[in-house]
Amino acid sequence: INAEYGESSVMIVAHSYGGVVVQRLAREFPNFDKVVRKVALTDGVQWGQIGDGIVKVVNWVSSGKPLDTRMGPGIRSAGTPDHSWTSHTARESVWDWLLEEKKKKKKK
Repeated sequence: INAEYGESSVMIVAHSYGGVVVQRLAREFPNFDKVVRKVALTDGVQWGQIGDGIVKVVNWVSSGKPLDTRMGPGIRSAGTPDHSWTSHTARESVWDWLLEEKKKKKKK
């Protein structure tokens, strides 16, 4: 993907078991931490960190608390207690978080 599109890094968005898949990718590809810049999860069910802990990861989890309520390191409320709706309810926050670096550069 990187070679085809000319990008030096990627960001990953995954839901539920996708968190486990991302963990496996991190284990199987030694350059994962160099290529992947951020991982946004919506109610990811993985256990433990992803990769060497260098990649920024936030998991928006199902919760009755308001959207983006911080619930621990790298854990925020998706604003819904319904697992199947976490991607939908957190989508704006996920994209804002993924693109925050780009937005900061534009302001300068």
